[in-house]
Amino acid sequence: MHGTPICPKPVDAAAWECVHEAFADGLFMSGKTPEESIEMVEAARKRVPDTPIFLGGGATGDNVRELMKYYDGVSVATWIKNGDMKNPIDPERARIFLEQAKG
Repeated sequence: MHGTPICPKPVDAAAWECVHEAFADGLFMSGKTPEESIEMVEAARKRVPDTPIFLGGGATGDNVRELMKYYDGVSVATWIKNGDMKNPIDPERARIFLEQAKG
């Protein structure tokens, strides 16, 4: 797991605080599943509609097109490295990912 919330605060409230109290220009967020990630971004957008929100993980060549409907951008590494960050980037997976992200 890359990140764990340090307090049990609702996502929308945490997003608002990051932007309005900590002056974040944008947010990275992700859930444990693509569905949870979508729920999180939808909740956050209600409170910070003009703030860029990026998916922090979980995007693959199979789901990035759908996720880009909700996020302003995505962070990806593991999928294009065949599941291991120590691997080099797989050019074919990178091509597939970019094609799908462009929609």
